[in-house]
Amino acid sequence: MQVQASSGTTGSPAYVGLTAGDRDSWAEMTARGLFAGGVRPGDMVLHAFSMSKGFVGGIPIWQGITRIGAVDLPIGADGGVDRLLIAARDARPRCAVGTPNFLLYLSTVAEQLTGVKAADWACAA
Repeated sequence: MQVQASSGTTGSPAYVGLTAGDRDSWAEMTARGLFAGGVRPGDMVLHAFSMSKGFVGGIPIWQGITRIGAVDLPIGADGGVDRLLIAARDARPRCAVGTPNFLLYLSTVAEQLTGVKAADWACAA
């Protein structure tokens, strides 16, 4: 079993209980979506979704990333912008997962916080 929660942005989070079969299906669906988006086996992926509170962007995304055979760098949004950007600068992941607005924000403050533009971190695919 696994329990996941919505973000609760508009109030109390909604909790969803998953059976082992549900969890497997969810991981497979997530892996297929990530693969369609370009994540490949062996890729390092900066995890910029929240990793806490059972949020659906946390553990389920990790499960999808590892199901592909990619490597998850699980800093999470709750690790803070500075920590995420330092990890990205140092580890040079091939891609990042997170909400579009948060990833855009990270790219706009990257140079200010680390001295390096986010575009310059890209490693060869």
